Amino acid sequence: MEDIITTINVKKYFPIKMNFLQYLITRKREYIKAVDGISFSLRKGETFTLVGESGSGKSTIGKLLIKSLELTDGKMIFEGKDITRVKGNELKALRRKMQIVFQDPYSSLNPTMKIGDTIERPLKIHKICQKRKIKEKALEMLENIGLSPAEDFYEKYPWQLSGGQRQRVAIARAIIICPEFVVLDEPVSMIDVSLRTLILDLLIKLKQQYDLTYLFITHDLAIASYISNTIATMYLGKIIELGSKKEVLASPKHPYTKALLSAVPIPNPKMKRKKIIPKGEIPNPINPPTGCRFHPRCNYAEEICGKKEPELVEVSKDHKVACHLC
Repeated sequence: MEDIITTINVKKYFPIKMNFLQYLITRKREYIKAVDGISFSLRKGETFTLVGESGSGKSTIGKLLIKSLELTDGKMIFEGKDITRVKGNELKALRRKMQIVFQDPYSSLNPTMKIGDTIERPLKIHKICQKRKIKEKALEMLENIGLSPAEDFYEKYPWQLSGGQRQRVAIARAIIICPEFVVLDEPVSMIDVSLRTLILDLLIKLKQQYDLTYLFITHDLAIASYISNTIATMYLGKIIELGSKKEVLASPKHPYTKALLSAVPIPNPKMKRKKIIPKGEIPNPINPPTGCRFHPRCNYAEEICGKKEPELVEVSKDHKVACHLC
Protein backbone atom coordinates (compact mmCIF):
# COMPACT_ATOMS: atom_id res chain seq x y z
CA MET A 1 0.00 0.00 0.00
CA GLU A 2 1.15 3.54 -0.74
CA ASP A 3 1.76 6.08 2.02
CA ILE A 4 -0.95 8.71 2.46
CA ILE A 5 0.93 10.84 5.00
CA THR A 6 4.56 11.00 6.11
CA THR A 7 6.24 13.00 8.86
CA ILE A 8 9.96 13.76 8.76
CA ASN A 9 11.68 14.78 12.01
CA VAL A 10 8.56 16.65 13.17
CA LYS A 11 8.88 18.89 16.23
CA LYS A 12 6.41 20.99 18.18
CA TYR A 13 7.65 23.20 21.01
CA PHE A 14 5.27 25.37 23.04
CA PRO A 15 6.89 28.48 24.55
CA ILE A 16 6.37 28.93 28.29
CA LYS A 17 4.95 32.27 29.32
CA MET A 18 7.44 34.27 31.38
CA ASN A 19 7.07 37.65 33.02
CA PHE A 20 9.64 40.36 32.40
CA LEU A 21 11.51 39.70 35.65
CA GLN A 22 11.84 35.97 34.94
CA TYR A 23 13.22 36.72 31.49
CA LEU A 24 15.74 39.22 32.89
CA ILE A 25 17.01 36.65 35.38
CA THR A 26 17.23 33.65 33.05
CA ARG A 27 17.81 35.37 29.68
CA LYS A 28 16.60 32.12 28.22
CA ARG A 29 13.27 31.17 26.67
CA GLU A 30 11.96 27.78 27.80
CA TYR A 31 9.74 25.43 25.80
CA ILE A 32 7.54 22.41 26.40
CA LYS A 33 8.85 19.85 23.95
CA ALA A 34 5.54 18.14 23.19
CA VAL A 35 6.79 16.43 20.01
CA ASP A 36 10.54 16.20 19.61
CA GLY A 37 11.74 14.77 16.32
CA ILE A 38 9.32 12.12 15.07
CA SER A 39 9.31 10.37 11.70
CA PHE A 40 6.72 7.82 10.53
CA SER A 41 4.37 7.03 7.65
CA LEU A 42 0.72 6.03 7.45
CA ARG A 43 -0.26 3.66 4.67
CA LYS A 44 -3.49 4.40 2.84
CA GLY A 45 -6.42 2.46 4.30
CA GLU A 46 -4.76 1.45 7.59
CA THR A 47 -5.46 2.31 11.22
CA PHE A 48 -2.27 3.67 12.77
CA THR A 49 -2.51 3.84 16.56
CA LEU A 50 -0.49 6.00 18.95
CA VAL A 51 -0.42 4.69 22.53
CA GLY A 52 1.11 6.15 25.67
CA GLU A 53 0.42 8.01 28.90
CA SER A 54 -1.12 11.47 29.04
CA GLY A 55 1.51 14.06 28.22
CA SER A 56 3.41 11.88 25.77
CA GLY A 57 2.48 14.07 22.76
CA LYS A 58 -0.13 11.88 21.05
CA SER A 59 -2.84 14.52 20.65
CA THR A 60 -0.30 17.12 19.54
CA ILE A 61 0.75 14.86 16.67
CA GLY A 62 -2.88 14.44 15.65
CA LYS A 63 -3.40 18.22 15.55
CA LEU A 64 -0.18 18.71 13.60
CA LEU A 65 -1.23 16.18 10.98
CA ILE A 66 -4.52 17.96 10.27
CA LYS A 67 -2.79 21.36 10.32
CA SER A 68 -4.63 22.53 13.42
CA LEU A 69 -1.19 23.36 14.83
CA GLU A 70 1.87 24.61 12.97
CA LEU A 71 5.15 22.73 13.14
CA THR A 72 8.13 24.14 14.99
CA ASP A 73 10.41 22.14 12.71
CA GLY A 74 10.32 19.21 10.31
CA LYS A 75 8.27 18.34 7.25
CA MET A 76 4.92 16.71 6.44
CA ILE A 77 3.99 15.04 3.16
CA PHE A 78 0.34 14.32 2.27
CA GLU A 79 -0.39 12.28 -0.87
CA GLY A 80 3.08 13.08 -2.20
CA LYS A 81 2.79 16.83 -1.61
CA ASP A 82 4.65 18.91 0.98
CA ILE A 83 1.95 20.47 3.22
CA THR A 84 4.29 21.84 5.88
CA ARG A 85 3.57 25.51 5.16
CA VAL A 86 0.29 25.50 3.23
CA LYS A 87 -2.09 28.40 3.97
CA GLY A 88 -5.19 30.17 2.68
CA ASN A 89 -7.30 28.51 -0.01
CA GLU A 90 -4.80 25.69 -0.34
CA LEU A 91 -5.25 24.86 3.34
CA LYS A 92 -9.06 25.05 3.04
CA ALA A 93 -8.96 22.55 0.16
CA LEU A 94 -6.75 20.31 2.29
CA ARG A 95 -9.24 20.42 5.17
CA ARG A 96 -11.79 18.74 2.91
CA LYS A 97 -9.51 15.68 2.89
CA MET A 98 -8.71 15.44 6.62
CA GLN A 99 -10.94 15.59 9.68
CA ILE A 100 -10.79 14.96 13.43
CA VAL A 101 -13.06 13.42 16.09
CA PHE A 102 -12.30 14.83 19.54
CA GLN A 103 -12.23 13.01 22.85
CA ASP A 104 -15.02 14.83 24.65
CA PRO A 105 -18.44 14.52 22.95
CA TYR A 106 -19.90 16.95 25.51
CA SER A 107 -17.72 19.92 24.50
CA SER A 108 -17.02 19.15 20.83
CA LEU A 109 -20.62 19.88 19.75
CA ASN A 110 -22.21 23.33 19.74
CA PRO A 111 -25.03 23.17 22.34
CA THR A 112 -27.05 25.84 20.48
CA MET A 113 -27.13 23.94 17.16
CA LYS A 114 -29.56 21.16 16.35
CA ILE A 115 -28.04 17.82 15.38
CA GLY A 116 -29.17 18.22 11.78
CA ASP A 117 -27.47 21.61 11.48
CA THR A 118 -24.29 20.23 13.05
CA ILE A 119 -24.00 17.42 10.50
CA GLU A 120 -24.97 19.64 7.57
CA ARG A 121 -22.45 22.38 8.37
CA PRO A 122 -19.38 20.69 6.78
CA LEU A 123 -21.38 20.12 3.58
CA LYS A 124 -22.25 23.82 3.43
CA ILE A 125 -18.71 25.00 4.21
CA HIS A 126 -17.08 22.86 1.52
CA LYS A 127 -19.97 23.19 -0.95
CA ILE A 128 -19.84 19.57 -2.03
CA CYS A 129 -23.57 18.91 -2.14
CA GLN A 130 -26.54 20.57 -3.83
CA LYS A 131 -28.61 22.60 -1.35
CA ARG A 132 -31.76 20.61 -1.99
CA LYS A 133 -29.93 17.36 -1.15
CA ILE A 134 -28.16 18.50 2.03
CA LYS A 135 -30.92 17.44 4.45
CA GLU A 136 -31.38 14.13 2.64
CA LYS A 137 -27.65 13.40 2.99
CA ALA A 138 -27.69 14.35 6.69
CA LEU A 139 -30.65 12.03 7.39
CA GLU A 140 -28.92 9.22 5.51
CA MET A 141 -25.79 9.70 7.63
CA LEU A 142 -27.82 9.66 10.86
CA GLU A 143 -29.28 6.30 9.88
CA ASN A 144 -25.82 5.07 8.91
CA ILE A 145 -24.37 5.81 12.36
CA GLY A 146 -27.24 4.10 14.16
CA LEU A 147 -29.36 7.10 15.21
CA SER A 148 -32.82 6.07 14.13
CA PRO A 149 -35.42 7.30 13.36
CA ALA A 150 -33.23 9.95 11.76
CA GLU A 151 -35.99 12.58 11.59
CA ASP A 152 -36.29 12.58 15.40
CA PHE A 153 -32.57 13.01 16.02
CA TYR A 154 -32.31 15.65 13.28
CA GLU A 155 -34.40 18.09 15.37
CA LYS A 156 -32.76 17.40 18.73
CA TYR A 157 -30.05 19.37 20.55
CA PRO A 158 -26.82 17.83 21.95
CA TRP A 159 -28.07 18.09 25.56
CA GLN A 160 -30.92 15.73 24.67
CA LEU A 161 -28.50 12.95 23.66
CA SER A 162 -26.40 10.52 25.69
CA GLY A 163 -22.60 10.56 25.55
CA GLY A 164 -22.49 7.66 23.10
CA GLN A 165 -25.06 9.30 20.83
CA ARG A 166 -23.16 12.59 20.88
CA GLN A 167 -19.96 10.84 19.86
CA ARG A 168 -21.80 9.20 16.98
CA VAL A 169 -22.87 12.69 15.86
CA ALA A 170 -19.26 13.92 16.11
CA ILE A 171 -18.15 10.96 13.99
CA ALA A 172 -20.90 11.66 11.44
CA ARG A 173 -19.87 15.32 11.22
CA ALA A 174 -16.30 14.25 10.38
CA ILE A 175 -17.22 11.51 7.92
CA ILE A 176 -20.06 13.15 5.97
CA ILE A 177 -17.72 15.02 3.58
CA CYS A 178 -15.94 11.72 2.76
CA PRO A 179 -12.42 12.71 3.90
CA GLU A 180 -9.41 10.53 3.16
CA PHE A 181 -7.73 10.83 6.55
CA VAL A 182 -9.34 11.05 10.02
CA VAL A 183 -7.70 11.64 13.41
CA LEU A 184 -9.56 9.86 16.22
CA ASP A 185 -8.37 11.45 19.48
CA GLU A 186 -9.36 9.02 22.27
CA PRO A 187 -12.88 8.73 20.78
CA VAL A 188 -14.14 6.18 23.32
CA SER A 189 -12.34 7.19 26.53
CA MET A 190 -15.27 9.29 27.83
CA ILE A 191 -17.94 6.81 26.80
CA ASP A 192 -19.44 4.17 29.06
CA VAL A 193 -17.42 0.95 28.95
CA SER A 194 -20.46 -1.06 27.84
CA LEU A 195 -20.77 1.11 24.69
CA ARG A 196 -17.13 1.32 23.63
CA THR A 197 -17.16 -1.78 21.47
CA LEU A 198 -20.24 -0.50 19.63
CA ILE A 199 -18.46 2.77 18.79
CA LEU A 200 -15.31 0.91 17.72
CA ASP A 201 -17.37 -1.39 15.50
CA LEU A 202 -19.03 1.69 13.97
CA LEU A 203 -15.62 3.21 13.22
CA ILE A 204 -14.46 -0.02 11.58
CA LYS A 205 -17.63 -0.16 9.47
CA LEU A 206 -17.28 3.46 8.34
CA LYS A 207 -13.60 2.94 7.54
CA GLN A 208 -14.47 0.11 5.16
CA GLN A 209 -17.51 1.89 3.73
CA TYR A 210 -15.75 5.20 2.97
CA ASP A 211 -12.21 3.85 2.40
CA LEU A 212 -10.74 5.89 5.26
CA THR A 213 -7.29 6.06 6.85
CA TYR A 214 -7.26 6.51 10.63
CA LEU A 215 -4.77 7.90 13.12
CA PHE A 216 -6.19 6.45 16.34
CA ILE A 217 -5.00 7.90 19.67
CA THR A 218 -5.41 5.98 22.92
CA HIS A 219 -3.70 5.13 26.21
CA ASP A 220 -5.25 1.66 26.23
CA LEU A 221 -3.48 -1.20 24.44
CA ALA A 222 -6.62 -3.35 24.73
CA ILE A 223 -8.46 -0.85 22.51
CA ALA A 224 -5.42 -0.61 20.22
CA SER A 225 -5.44 -4.38 19.76
CA TYR A 226 -9.09 -4.27 18.64
CA ILE A 227 -8.87 -1.62 15.94
CA SER A 228 -5.22 -1.22 14.84
CA ASN A 229 -3.10 -2.33 11.92
CA THR A 230 0.04 -0.56 13.16
CA ILE A 231 0.92 0.49 16.72
CA ALA A 232 3.43 3.14 17.79
CA THR A 233 4.31 3.63 21.46
CA MET A 234 5.03 7.24 22.46
CA TYR A 235 6.89 8.51 25.48
CA LEU A 236 7.73 12.13 26.28
CA GLY A 237 7.52 13.38 22.69
CA LYS A 238 9.27 10.41 21.07
CA ILE A 239 8.19 7.22 19.32
CA ILE A 240 10.04 4.44 21.13
CA GLU A 241 8.47 1.36 19.48
CA LEU A 242 6.72 0.96 16.15
CA GLY A 243 5.41 -2.08 14.35
CA SER A 244 2.50 -4.17 13.15
CA LYS A 245 -0.15 -4.96 15.74
CA LYS A 246 0.86 -8.61 15.75
CA GLU A 247 4.55 -7.85 16.34
CA VAL A 248 4.09 -5.21 19.03
CA LEU A 249 1.48 -7.10 21.06
CA ALA A 250 2.96 -10.59 20.72
CA SER A 251 6.58 -9.57 21.16
CA PRO A 252 6.99 -6.11 22.73
CA LYS A 253 10.63 -5.08 22.99
CA HIS A 254 10.72 -1.74 24.80
CA PRO A 255 10.32 -1.88 28.62
CA TYR A 256 7.71 0.89 28.45
CA THR A 257 5.56 -1.01 25.93
CA LYS A 258 5.86 -4.09 28.14
CA ALA A 259 4.65 -2.05 31.11
CA LEU A 260 1.62 -0.76 29.16
CA LEU A 261 0.79 -4.29 28.01
CA SER A 262 1.08 -5.69 31.54
CA ALA A 263 -1.67 -3.27 32.65
CA VAL A 264 -4.23 -4.72 30.19
CA PRO A 265 -6.82 -6.83 32.10
CA ILE A 266 -6.93 -10.55 31.28
CA PRO A 267 -10.46 -11.99 30.82
CA ASN A 268 -9.48 -15.40 32.22
CA PRO A 269 -9.01 -15.05 36.02
CA LYS A 270 -6.90 -18.23 36.10
CA MET A 271 -4.27 -16.66 33.87
CA LYS A 272 -1.72 -14.45 35.56
CA ARG A 273 0.44 -11.73 34.11
CA LYS A 274 3.24 -10.04 36.02
CA LYS A 275 2.58 -6.33 36.24
CA ILE A 276 5.49 -4.06 35.36
CA ILE A 277 5.24 -0.74 37.17
CA PRO A 278 7.66 2.01 36.01
CA LYS A 279 9.41 3.96 38.77
CA GLY A 280 8.18 7.46 39.64
CA GLU A 281 6.25 9.84 37.41
CA ILE A 282 6.66 10.94 33.80
CA PRO A 283 9.43 13.62 33.72
CA ASN A 284 8.99 17.29 32.90
CA PRO A 285 8.82 17.82 29.10
CA ILE A 286 10.57 21.19 29.52
CA ASN A 287 13.82 19.49 30.50
CA PRO A 288 13.53 15.84 29.41
CA PRO A 289 16.16 13.38 30.66
CA THR A 290 19.36 12.94 28.65
CA GLY A 291 19.89 9.71 26.77
CA CYS A 292 16.83 7.48 26.69
CA ARG A 293 13.94 9.51 28.08
CA PHE A 294 12.51 6.48 29.83
CA HIS A 295 15.71 5.51 31.66
CA PRO A 296 14.92 7.24 35.01
CA ARG A 297 11.81 5.04 35.31
CA CYS A 298 13.17 1.89 33.67
CA ASN A 299 13.81 -1.19 35.82
CA TYR A 300 16.47 -2.42 33.40
CA ALA A 301 18.40 0.81 32.70
CA GLU A 302 22.17 0.60 32.23
CA GLU A 303 24.83 3.31 32.20
CA ILE A 304 24.59 3.94 28.45
CA CYS A 305 20.84 4.59 28.74
CA GLY A 306 21.43 7.87 30.57
CA LYS A 307 24.15 9.07 28.20
CA LYS A 308 23.16 8.24 24.65
CA GLU A 309 19.76 8.59 23.04
CA PRO A 310 18.80 5.32 21.28
CA GLU A 311 17.77 5.43 17.64
CA LEU A 312 14.60 3.82 16.32
CA VAL A 313 16.05 0.78 14.54
CA GLU A 314 14.54 -2.30 12.93
CA VAL A 315 14.76 -5.41 15.11
CA SER A 316 12.60 -7.60 12.87
CA LYS A 317 10.29 -7.25 9.90
CA ASP A 318 7.70 -4.51 10.54
CA HIS A 319 9.11 -3.85 13.99
CA LYS A 320 11.32 -0.95 15.17
CA VAL A 321 12.50 -0.14 18.70
CA ALA A 322 14.50 2.68 20.30
CA CYS A 323 16.23 0.85 23.17
CA HIS A 324 19.89 0.08 23.88
CA LEU A 325 18.90 -3.21 25.52
CA CYS A 326 17.48 -4.49 22.23
